[in-house]
Parts: sequence; C-alpha cells; structure tokens
Amino acid sequence: MRPDQQRLARALGDPDGGPVSRLRAQEGFTLPELLTTMSISIIVLLGAFGLLDVVMKRTGETRARVETAQVGREALETITQQLRSQVCPSTSIASLAAASANSVTFYADLSNGAAAVKDRVQKRVLTYDPAARTITQSVYLPTGVGTATTPPGPTFPATASSTRVLAANVDPDGQSIFRYYAYAPGTAATSTTAATAATPTVELTTLTTAADRARIARIQIAFVTKSANPTMGARGALTLHDQVVVRSANPNDLAPVPKCA
Repeated sequence: MRPDQQRLARALGDPDGGPVSRLRAQEGFTLPELLTTMSISIIVLLGAFGLLDVVMKRTGETRARVETAQVGREALETITQQLRSQVCPSTSIASLAAASANSVTFYADLSNGAAAVKDRVQKRVLTYDPAARTITQSVYLPTGVGTATTPPGPTFPATASSTRVLAANVDPDGQSIFRYYAYAPGTAATSTTAATAATPTVELTTLTTAADRARIARIQIAFVTKSANPTMGARGALTLHDQVVVRSANPNDLAPVPKCA
C-alpha cells in the first residue's frame, strides 16, 4: 500500500486497507443533501420562468403599442394629406360634396396637373363605421366625361373604384371623428370684423345643405386608436388630433367664405 493509502486506512479503522476502507472512502451526497439541492434548484427555476413570462408579456405589450401607434399615425397622415389635396371640380362646385360627424366626401387632385381636370380629379370618401370601429377610404376615379368650367364638372361612377381600411379598432375622441368650423361672420370692412372673421372658430353642427357645407373652412380630425390584442384593453391607446384648412378659404377676406375661383 502507498503511504497515503495506509494513512487513510488507519483513519478509517482498517489498517490493512481492505474492502471496508475502500467502501468508506467513496465520497458523495447524502439523501437529505440531494433533496435540499433539488428543492433550491426548483425554486430558482420557477423564479426564472416567472421572470421570463413577465418579460415576454411586456415585450408583447410594447410591440402592440408600437404597431398601434404606427397604424394610427399612418391613417391620420393619409386622411390629412388627402383632405389638403381637395379641389373644386368646377367653378360652381365646392370641394366638399358631403360632410357629417362620421364621413366626409370631397374632390381631390393628387396628380401632377398635366391631365385635364375631367381626367384627374377624383372623388374620395372617408368614413368611420361605429359598429366595425374602422375608418375606410373609398376612391371614385373620373369617367373622363365633363368639363372644368360649367356643371356638372367631372363625372364619377356610382360604385367606388377601390376601398381600403385605413385603421381598425378606432373610437372617436369626443363627439365625433370629423368636426367642421367656419369663419366668424364679417359684414363690414372694419378692423374689428377682420380680426374676428379671419379665424375659423365657429363650429358647424348642421351640414344638410350645400350652403352649410360651403361655409366649411376648417376640418378637425380626432380619434383614439387601440390595440387589436383584446388583453391590452385601454393600455397603449393613442389619441390623435389634426386639422385641415380648406384650400379655397381666404383668411384675408373680411367676410371670408370659401370660394371656388
């Protein structure tokens, strides 16, 4: 036996270094130690899995918020861009054909201006559906018939040429998606009426006639877009506001009313 084996054998009470000393020399965990280690490992793993679950949920919520904000901002940008492109299809037809709390119909020119008016002016409809909670865009392409100087101007088909959803899971921010404002009445060329007339702050609530719609000088858009994930609820909802001034409105007129020249 080697000296170290002899010392170990004497310490174990087996100076001959037989099978008993070799059996006693085997090192390892006892059952209580093994159970304790397993319990601690399970607790650590459960904590790690719990943390991972929270991180995954928060990551999903963050992604949903980003997607909601992106869709909402793109929809608002599309709405305002098109409303700013509105034109009068003829000298006697206003740029706004219809207006309500949840819909606006207008004529727009998004071309480079090279083609004739009867070929390039489009009729567009922006509609909010309270039941579906969507904002849709309908485009009516011109038929190529009409004139730019006398009624009826460019003509359009009865059915939309294309329709697409701009935003879903949308709610009005306040009373309605669209609100309309007119200039304060100015009847005399005085500095007082000029100051009050040059700002379209009079809200129009009745828009049933062409004369009512002809007064519209500013359109306000306001809505709240929410995540498509039902578990998000109101978390991550984004409120969006913008406004568009009618292109034919002249704020320098002391008694301003949008006119088609």
